[in-house]
Amino acid sequence: SALMSRDEFLKEPREFVKKDQEEATLNINILCQKKDKTKETVIDRIEKIKITDERLLKPDERNIENCTKSEALKNEFETKSAIIKAKNAEIETCLATREKLETSISKQDVKLQDLEHHISKLLNEKKDLTRVN
Repeated sequence: SALMSRDEFLKEPREFVKKDQEEATLNINILCQKKDKTKETVIDRIEKIKITDERLLKPDERNIENCTKSEALKNEFETKSAIIKAKNAEIETCLATREKLETSISKQDVKLQDLEHHISKLLNEKKDLTRVN
């Protein structure tokens, strides 16, 4: 018959209902795929954060190495500074000694000039005495 019975109508879904069901199934599949992709992305991000946290918690070898080098350079600098201070003190002592020696030499020069003058005077007196005799 041209008209379907009620039972036949309910048994056999219409074409647009089938289409809606197929579209809904497709949309559900797409949403599931997106959900899975989002879940993977979140898991990846969590892993990256964990790795970053581990890196941050672990002491950086380069920083330790740089600190060690820095400490060594600081010690070397302090040692060299102490040596320079000692050398400067030695130089000051040498300069003071030099000044004393120069003063002493200057006094000796004056004494020498006095002696030369005295010798000259004595020679002149001797000449005078020999002339008389």
